[in-house]
Amino acid sequence: MGEWSRVEGGDKLAKDITFQVKGVSNDIVTIFGEDVKVASEVIIRNCVVLPHKDLASSFCNQIIM
Repeated sequence: MGEWSRVEGGDKLAKDITFQVKGVSNDIVTIFGEDVKVASEVIIRNCVVLPHKDLASSFCNQIIM
C-alpha cells in the first residue's frame, strides 16, 4: 500500500455501512488477491482485484483482472 492510499469496503455480517446512495445505505466490499500492489494516492472502492496486479490509478465498482 502506498502512502495516502485508501481502500474502502464493508462486511455485511458486521453491519458496516459506509456510504449512501439517494438516501439508502449500501454495503460495500473490496477484495484483494495475493500480491496486489497499490500506488500512492489511489482510492480503491468496492472492487474485486485478482492476484498479482499493480494498481496505479483509482477504481470503483469494478472487477480488475
